[in-house]
Amino acid sequence: GNVIAYSKRFAASYNSSDTSANVNCFGRVRAAVTNADPGTHPTTLTVYVIAIPGANLNQNKSLAEGLLDQGAQSGEPFDLNTPPSGCANRRATGVMETFVWRSNLLTLDAAALSGGERFRMAMAELNTQTCPEGRQTADMILHPGYVRPDSVGNYLKDYRVTFRLINTDRFATRTVDVTFEQPSAQIGLGWQMVIGGAPAVDAAVDARPVRTGWGSATAYSFFAQDGGPLEIGPCEERYVTLRFEILGGSSLPFDIAVRAETPSNPVIVDNLDAGFSTVGSWSVSANSGYYGTSSLYHAGDGGASTATWQPVLPDAGQYRVSAWWVVSGNRAKQAPYTIAHRGGTATVYADQTDPATANQWNTLGEFPFNAGSAGSVTLSAAVPITEFVSADAVRLDWLGPLPEPEPGDIDADGDIDLDDYARFAECLEEQPACDSQHAQRSDLDGSGNVNLPDFHVFQTLFPASTR
Repeated sequence: GNVIAYSKRFAASYNSSDTSANVNCFGRVRAAVTNADPGTHPTTLTVYVIAIPGANLNQNKSLAEGLLDQGAQSGEPFDLNTPPSGCANRRATGVMETFVWRSNLLTLDAAALSGGERFRMAMAELNTQTCPEGRQTADMILHPGYVRPDSVGNYLKDYRVTFRLINTDRFATRTVDVTFEQPSAQIGLGWQMVIGGAPAVDAAVDARPVRTGWGSATAYSFFAQDGGPLEIGPCEERYVTLRFEILGGSSLPFDIAVRAETPSNPVIVDNLDAGFSTVGSWSVSANSGYYGTSSLYHAGDGGASTATWQPVLPDAGQYRVSAWWVVSGNRAKQAPYTIAHRGGTATVYADQTDPATANQWNTLGEFPFNAGSAGSVTLSAAVPITEFVSADAVRLDWLGPLPEPEPGDIDADGDIDLDDYARFAECLEEQPACDSQHAQRSDLDGSGNVNLPDFHVFQTLFPASTR
């Protein structure tokens, strides 16, 4: 016999007579065979398709002949759903798999996704389970769990992957993104997706619009064309059911990554920062245990002297307010901190003599705040004249978004009062001061307009004591 045709070795970094930098090498071979004396020398022609290691062209014949018993013979049927066996399978069966790669249900906690999770897809498990030394490890379990070693690539393979995304944080909403990427090349994907409270069946996913995008070293989000990353509220869960295929004939594995954004960084105002101010003559403390570079103190004077921290908050929401003070035996046992927040004011008393509170942030409480600088924390010297209050630093940690206001709470400050009546009147009279949020909250009957029927509803919500 003889080698009548061969293809180049794939995925080389250069082109030559036997190598190709293009992994997409396809061809058709048509051979005419004649026999000068068929009566005397009848022949049976068998064509073999064999995958051989890369070698010099003059070795093709000897290598092929040595592997004839492992090659695919003409007319031989193949079950493409059956994995090849052994470590020396040489059959080149093409890329016509009919199976679907389907993942197990995978649960990921958005509150614990520090740095995210990555899953390598379409890795070649060389000759699959029967060749341990040739296997590669996949992070996500896929069924079937192999790629035919003679069909490296992702050509028209159907992936169906389901993520269960939970958020165990009791306070903060987490934003989760699911992306695909290939650092060394561009990978095009077409996909369909369903987001809901339970895994979606195939028919529901297949009915969704087909999205397309390209991922390279820059990750591409599956959510990019549907409103951006997914928000998961405190103690909530969402299911993302994906079906996707490679666009084109990439033979490279690629990554699916799941990342969660952490809540906003804490906002800290120290006694030397721009957001700090005092009334009265405060002195720099010589005691250690301060935050930053120093702390201040003042003797009790009935409350004439105050220290105020006014943070600039990037987002409205629920915040944990903490304070740092320098502990000493002559400090105030009930130092009054007044927190001005979205819903009003609250005063919390702290024992600044307690050694257990030294060198740490001490929680004053959790309060709602608007974005910006409207909120503040004020320490008053309203303590006995024999005691001193310590003013050092204040910290606010974002815990989550504000809850939706109750009907009638037009200004969303947590109550229904004359301020809400004023905002409602502005929208009823179509004054310029009525912004879109106030107008939406004033449309109490959901008609799309603010009119007299809304006023009648508002009257029933308005407290009788303030009418």
